[in-house]
Amino acid sequence: MGQEIIPQWRHATVIYVSDDLGKSWQRGDMLDYGVGKHDHAGSIEGSVIERKDGSLYLLLRTESGYLWEAVSGDGLKWSGLKPSPIPSVTCCPQLARLADGRMALLWNAPPRHLPTNGKSRAELSLAFSDDEARTWSKPIVVAANFTPRGQVSYPYLYERRPGELWITSMGGGLRMKIMEGDVAGGEIPIFKPEAAPEPRPNGIFMLGDSTTAPRPGAVRKVYAERVDDALQSSGSGLAVYNAGLGGNTTREARERLEHDVLRYKPRVIVMQFGINDSAVDVWKTPPATEPRVPLHEYLDNLRAMIAMSQQAKVRVILMTTNPLRWTPRLKSMYGKAPYDPTAEDGFDALHLAAYNEALGKLAKELQVPLVDVRAAYPGFAVKHGTTIDGLLSDGMHPNDLGHQLVSELLLPVVREAAR
Repeated sequence: MGQEIIPQWRHATVIYVSDDLGKSWQRGDMLDYGVGKHDHAGSIEGSVIERKDGSLYLLLRTESGYLWEAVSGDGLKWSGLKPSPIPSVTCCPQLARLADGRMALLWNAPPRHLPTNGKSRAELSLAFSDDEARTWSKPIVVAANFTPRGQVSYPYLYERRPGELWITSMGGGLRMKIMEGDVAGGEIPIFKPEAAPEPRPNGIFMLGDSTTAPRPGAVRKVYAERVDDALQSSGSGLAVYNAGLGGNTTREARERLEHDVLRYKPRVIVMQFGINDSAVDVWKTPPATEPRVPLHEYLDNLRAMIAMSQQAKVRVILMTTNPLRWTPRLKSMYGKAPYDPTAEDGFDALHLAAYNEALGKLAKELQVPLVDVRAAYPGFAVKHGTTIDGLLSDGMHPNDLGHQLVSELLLPVVREAAR
């Protein structure tokens, strides 16, 4: 079983069959479930098992929230590619035949405490089928890792002797033995995360969009965490709180400023917006032709938020955005007029550069400190032997090195504002 990256920029599964013990191979049908445009999208990482009637049954990882299934009589021609009834996050399943004739399935179902989460691999489930994968028993969670970004994934099941199951996983390093008869005797309790404590007065709030918000799995530590670590390591009593929210423009931030930030009586607010405000959503039907938030409204929203903060005796720091660079995924969404997909900064130069320039003028007019993240990117990239692309995880969001840059620039300004 193999995977190919198709022109739509996603994976599709192809199964190869040999009838001469591997001396030669025949290529079977391509299995593409038709959704997704990024490096881990598509129908991938499948598991196949032979049914008692000689047919083959296949389960595939997808991003649909379910494993997808298909069947074949010879391994070359596949039919019935469709969603199975098995909920799953984006990770691979593993099928196995047991000594008693039943099938077993190991996979990462959505964690019970986060049933709508399509990515968490915190829980590993086991189920059985006695009708050749047409129906499955109630899944039992046999292993879990509830630490931050913890996982128990890419599993393997080996029946050492009838009824004795050995289960391992590549993700999380699981090594366990369980007797089949004990599986139904109970399971790991549903995880109950501790409620985050309410922010204390005199805190420092980072208010922004997805370039500010936590990004589990993509970034180890965003700049809010890095600034907090630096303050705590120096003995400061100041606490940093992350009020970033993916997709936000200044319009949404203005609406939530009081509830999400000001009511906690902060000492300092750091504001970073512009990428979403300046975006022209050419991927919509019909395509947009203007930014989501016009420049004049962007500035009006910032003026209002600064005034509200200062009225509450809170100091404000403004930050320019990081620069953007094209990736295949971004080009597939935004690579059309009025954007220029042939220019390195074509996703950036259309409007975002002007928004950042206007932000600098606003900061000077209102005498508010400005951290110019955008201007620092080229020099920081050279210093670390990389490029602007090398500071971004996907052409739009900073990676860990990009967040290190922001924290290094921001930390002394925060310390000065908090005095």
